[in-house]
Amino acid sequence: MGLSSNAVSAQVAENSAAPGGKSVANQGLDEIIVTARHQEESLQDVPVTISTLGQADLNRYGVSDLTDVAALVPNLQVSDGGAGAGATVYLRGVGSSRLGAGFDQSVAMNFDGVVVTQGRMILAGQLDARQIEVLKGPQSLYFGKSATAGVVSILSNDPGSKFELMLRGGYEFEYNQTALEGMVSGPITDTFGARLAVAWRDSNKLNENLAYDNPGLLPGRSVENHYRGKKSLDSRLTLKWDPSDSLSAKLKWTYTDYKSDGTAGNYDMVCPQGTPQPSQFFQGAMIVGPGLDDCKLNGNFAAPDIIAELLPASTDPTFKKWNNGVPYHDQTNHLVSLQLDWDISDALSLTSVTGYFNLDSDYVDSFGYVQGVGGTWAHDAQETWSQELRLISDFAGPLNFAAGLYYSKSEQEYLTGQDAIHIGLTEPTLFPLPFPLGPDPITGNGHDWTKEHYTDTKAWSAYFAGYWKLSEAWELTAGARYSKEKKDGRIEVPYMHAVLSGGFGFVPSGTSVQGLNFDTDDISPEVAVTWHASEDTSFFASYKEGFKTGGIDVMVLPSFGFFDADALEDTIVFDSETARGFEVGMKSKWLGRTLRLNATAFNYVYKNLQVQQFDASVIQIRTFNAGELTTRGVEADMLWKTPVEGLTLRGAVAYTNTKYTGKFVNLDGEDMDGEKGERNAEWTGFVGGTYKRPLSGNVMIALDSDLRYSDGYSLAPFKNSLRQDSYWLLDASLRLYTSDSRFEVALIGKNLTDEIVAYEAQARPFACAPDPGGMLPCNPAPKQVALDQTVATSLGRQLTLQFTYRF
Repeated sequence: MGLSSNAVSAQVAENSAAPGGKSVANQGLDEIIVTARHQEESLQDVPVTISTLGQADLNRYGVSDLTDVAALVPNLQVSDGGAGAGATVYLRGVGSSRLGAGFDQSVAMNFDGVVVTQGRMILAGQLDARQIEVLKGPQSLYFGKSATAGVVSILSNDPGSKFELMLRGGYEFEYNQTALEGMVSGPITDTFGARLAVAWRDSNKLNENLAYDNPGLLPGRSVENHYRGKKSLDSRLTLKWDPSDSLSAKLKWTYTDYKSDGTAGNYDMVCPQGTPQPSQFFQGAMIVGPGLDDCKLNGNFAAPDIIAELLPASTDPTFKKWNNGVPYHDQTNHLVSLQLDWDISDALSLTSVTGYFNLDSDYVDSFGYVQGVGGTWAHDAQETWSQELRLISDFAGPLNFAAGLYYSKSEQEYLTGQDAIHIGLTEPTLFPLPFPLGPDPITGNGHDWTKEHYTDTKAWSAYFAGYWKLSEAWELTAGARYSKEKKDGRIEVPYMHAVLSGGFGFVPSGTSVQGLNFDTDDISPEVAVTWHASEDTSFFASYKEGFKTGGIDVMVLPSFGFFDADALEDTIVFDSETARGFEVGMKSKWLGRTLRLNATAFNYVYKNLQVQQFDASVIQIRTFNAGELTTRGVEADMLWKTPVEGLTLRGAVAYTNTKYTGKFVNLDGEDMDGEKGERNAEWTGFVGGTYKRPLSGNVMIALDSDLRYSDGYSLAPFKNSLRQDSYWLLDASLRLYTSDSRFEVALIGKNLTDEIVAYEAQARPFACAPDPGGMLPCNPAPKQVALDQTVATSLGRQLTLQFTYRF
């Protein structure tokens, strides 16, 4: 299915009666319960625009991660791969750079009450989820900082009062993907229950490397893996204790072990000349290539492993991490939440949520993409403790409130080694160089440098929201959150190749920069008015502000004079991002509550937008704040339980217009003021349905199909950026299952139109654009858009056969 609020499985039956006292719950749609304000409320009553996916929606097309979730929600875009944070989430055309390992994402992720803002968390598999809620627009009042564009909230299942067992196995034919999943749950005593869910997934044929076993490569270039793949083990243990009617405790521990054959495997290349450009080193003094890529968006690429000459010596502390130059990515996550709920009285409840998050990520890849150069090793370790307290009232009178306190403390170490200048090469150059090529004479290392960046963060906030029921039909909500955050950082450069150390714009080996800091605070208000025009129709209007803290960029490279120790704080400390604007919406039920129709219009302005761009001409990541971005649009969704028995129809449409409305000078020197924002499709939507009927005896059949549309969009913030053309995607599934749902066999097809979708693009490092005057081998100051472009893409057609047993 695809959309939103309406495409949801039943959570709580609608508590209403027809004339004469007969229940109509079995005739109408089931109510959807959400937690957008940290309490269970009907979706139709909350003044927030929410797309909600229940278990039926998640199972329909085998959702296994957040990239699958994005396919179901119009204008939500999730992509993974690449350096830095390695992942990004865009909602309504607003998101954050995948390059920024020190960035918070503009779309926060909330896992069972614990907010996580690190992009690589999208690699955690989604298993045994009860409901996923996509909250759109700034959500700072209830979810704090780093929710300027929205929140993706994942709620997992709890143990119930009965024993449950689920076993599932599936095989996907196009990419050789195998998935096994299991769950066991039930009560251990009258007050204590446990639930364990485990999922294992292995995809060993995702992206073909055309450089594998290819005689066209230069000597010393090799490829270990013909195809890049990935595998993951995800598990979640839930323990729930209800010692009394007024007190409950719930502990959830989610663990992910993710491995892949590199972070650059989800990339294709597009070439301005139609064939790959050569690669140039030492500013054109050495040219190799042009490489083997076919320059088509077709799910393959051509990238040799890192040349052995450019690796550290066996005595280097990071030698084993470089994996002999063979690309890989290993990541583990631990996410623990302990929630205590205490009903102090009939009118007051107190909730405590203690969170622990641990991420440990190592990757190696060749980001030159062509000749085994541009090698990078990076280690990202993050640990965060958080504590939140919430007090919520439920008085009989017209006034109620919600109040909360939040504190978190986190530590991050981002260690990286790179080969950006290729001093370690021993091959001759086209022109004489004023320095010798070869390994470092002191350490024997072939790579250029190693950098260590450490950041400690402390944050606390407090919020208060008041609810005033002005009359039976009108309600006013008003509140604000105060946030304060402090970051302290330091940088060490334990190794710099002797030829570069202290020269050619590089800092000396052993450089240490202390005392980097960033300190900020913010007040984010929110006001909403709701009018219940009738029992089945309500309207709301809200004004919101959002806040995403600034910080210290951990991705700056010590190259080409950018890493100036005396002025470092001015070059890598970036300001906070803010958002403000409004939404108006309608939520309604029609045709005897068999049709749900919701619609929203919105307008938000983002100031000091946090931007990162990769400058391929000097191999440098640049971080800055870009003036202003405005996003406005209209969204609508529907779900109709038709008079035809077993037939449900659904659909959604979204119009989103994003535009830079302030000065923003990109790397090509263009002021993007007045230009459309990147990665935003103006028109998106889908139409689909489900048809269920008995087939034979106790065997049922279910047919699902959804046709999705996306308008075209630019892939980078440049006036002549590459564009993704408009496209259609078709998903469909066929299920045979017993009426008690104990046995099920399903054939699930995703992206049956086999559309390779592009998400973003950036200039390829070391690409050699032709010199317009023809005097030099390469253009010494090329436009970024004139270089070969590496493009993050989706998978194509996927066809899965799946078996499920439930007890």
